[in-house]
Amino acid sequence: MIVAIQGKIIYKDENSLHIQTNSGVAYEVFVTSKLLHSLQTNDEISLFTKHIIREDAQSLYGFDNISLKQMFLKLIKVQGVGPKVALSICSMFSPKEFMDIILHKDNTKLAKTPGIGAKSALKILQSLSDFSIDANLYQENNTKDMSLVYEALSSLGFKKDEINIALDECDLTLEVSVIIKNALQKLNTK
Repeated sequence: MIVAIQGKIIYKDENSLHIQTNSGVAYEVFVTSKLLHSLQTNDEISLFTKHIIREDAQSLYGFDNISLKQMFLKLIKVQGVGPKVALSICSMFSPKEFMDIILHKDNTKLAKTPGIGAKSALKILQSLSDFSIDANLYQENNTKDMSLVYEALSSLGFKKDEINIALDECDLTLEVSVIIKNALQKLNTK
């Protein structure tokens, strides 16, 4: 399995990048539209990847952060959501925005994604209703150990949904102890 790739962009089209590694081999990697538009030919890049092997094709999907890759992996497990639709969702929403959509069951917002209709949006929301965010998904830049925050608040009897809603209102750039304190204040006022 190819789990990461690093190299130089030698070609770019409307859906993918061709990345040449130091070994001289070039790979076609499908990426989000946001990432695609931010890059130029000859840029050096490092991506987390998901290698998908099917009977008729092999495809490589790339992400500039582990959070998007984790979101993509959860989406492709939903029946009827293929890699292209999952990548389209990853192009539209950050992991935090997607978590908010799931928490608030906002199928209207999800249905605005190209390739997703109202029925598909509802199916995704139902399939991921128990979707829980982990430390890497919630804190995209991974600068804080959010697992400590979850562990501390869970040990006090709070549920993940309650914790996620409280953390939405907190500044996650602060120290872990301050985040816990602020989240507790939010949780105790509800």
